[in-house]
Amino acid sequence: MKVMQLISSGGYYGAESVLVNLVAGLLALDCDVHVCVFENQQNPHMEVAHRVGALGAVVNSIPCHGRIDWNAIRRLRDHLRKETPSLLHTHGYKADIYGYLAAHGLPIVLLSTCHNWTNGSRALRLYGIVDKLVLRKFSQIVGVSSQVGAELQRAGIPSAKITIIDNGIPLTELRDAGGSYDPDKRVERSRSSHPPGNSTDDGVGRQMPLVIAMAARLVPQKGIHEFLCAAAKVLQTFPNTQFVIAGQGPSRSVYEVEAKELQIASHVDFVGHVQDMTTFYDSVDIFALPSYLEGLPMSLLEAMAAGKAIVTTNVGAIPNVILEGDTGFLVEPGEIDSLAEALCGLINDPGLRRKMGERARALVAKSYSSSGMTNHYLALYKSLVAARTSNRTGQSNQC
Repeated sequence: MKVMQLISSGGYYGAESVLVNLVAGLLALDCDVHVCVFENQQNPHMEVAHRVGALGAVVNSIPCHGRIDWNAIRRLRDHLRKETPSLLHTHGYKADIYGYLAAHGLPIVLLSTCHNWTNGSRALRLYGIVDKLVLRKFSQIVGVSSQVGAELQRAGIPSAKITIIDNGIPLTELRDAGGSYDPDKRVERSRSSHPPGNSTDDGVGRQMPLVIAMAARLVPQKGIHEFLCAAAKVLQTFPNTQFVIAGQGPSRSVYEVEAKELQIASHVDFVGHVQDMTTFYDSVDIFALPSYLEGLPMSLLEAMAAGKAIVTTNVGAIPNVILEGDTGFLVEPGEIDSLAEALCGLINDPGLRRKMGERARALVAKSYSSSGMTNHYLALYKSLVAARTSNRTGQSNQC
């Protein structure tokens, strides 16, 4: 059984991380995996292609000019005819739409993973509507949370076509909670300008500013504005705190200006795309993600796996993994005062930070591994291909 993954990437974010982890898991099980990535002329991001290529997967890039490129659809169709995969697994609205059009009439099972829909602009809302119409034609749709599954049902997709599979991360990336920090791994930041106050020992007697970080695409729905406003409040009580924001996005310059207007720019580092996220999490004391809209964010699982204390919002599937007061703190979206209060509570209680990190790490190890995610997907692949083969030939297919 040959499986082809298809994605149009705007950077390396949650959906890309899920795809890479899934491909790694499938390759470890000796599955025949091919990956197609649209090489968008307007916004060329091929990080995901490079990562799956490094894993040993067969990778094909498809040049794409504009949002509707019939030549790209024809190239994809030609590639599908040449490679004859049993199943095409799409990720994101563009991959869904192009994949459906390219595979139309071909004997290929269509499966999509819906990571979530970004409704930040009128155009994106329109694409989301078209995507949900196209998804009705797919054999099966995976939602990364029950909330995504419910939205799919509201869009008119039968519940029998919807499967919920939680995101997962490689257990090899897990780190012991509460360990000492290597100062050489710290995200580069100014230390000398901050007055004495809250700090963390680096393990060899040197005091370093406590670090609160988030990793997300720099768009309003991720709560960057709220993070910055909460940072300003935290600094009034704990002036020796440093805030780090990892990730790229169209609103980066807006938030950099906002940090200056809040007079906290010297305490906020915008570090952009981070290649080595393990080192990034090693440099963090508290992880925050004040999003308005999420499925099951990969950055949250990664921070939990690294044993970090978490403050995040009560949206999507987050309450399934962040148990209030146990594996982290939950606040409502937009509640800046509550966010700042929760962060201050963790700053003031190193023991609580350590315990929360340990519990978060244990939960990820138990229930959110990439191997478990891969096994769920592989079982779904087998059942869908077997059903298609049985319908066409009356015989069951063996993987």
